[in-house]
Amino acid sequence: MWQAPSNEYMAGFFDGEGSVIMTKNYQIYIVITQSNLELLKGFQEGWGGRIYARSSKLSKKPCFVLRFSSKPESMKFLRAVENLVIVKREKVKLALEMLDLLQETGKRKQLPNGLFAKSDPLPKQRIYEQFRALN
Repeated sequence: MWQAPSNEYMAGFFDGEGSVIMTKNYQIYIVITQSNLELLKGFQEGWGGRIYARSSKLSKKPCFVLRFSSKPESMKFLRAVENLVIVKREKVKLALEMLDLLQETGKRKQLPNGLFAKSDPLPKQRIYEQFRALN
């Protein structure tokens, strides 16, 4: 029977086998790549996400990717590991900052004239540029 791994285990595994991706459109993806499908299925049971098969040019072994792309799943996972990761700590903190900002700006404010206010892109751009500088 599968036992969900601890946050500490997930943080260490993610530090070694995972990635935080931020697109130019400010979307956040969390991916964990692994050749052991059963291990990823266990992670998926506890954390959600979707598993995709991926071909590997470097290995003949099959390769699989667990990806978190929804905001709630990404936030849940990142919050659980944010103070435990070492290598990806800054990226995780910036990704959470972006997700928090997107959650706030996702709630559009209606102005008295009936139109909706545009969100300020500058904070998002600042976070994106800081994130890209870490690569």
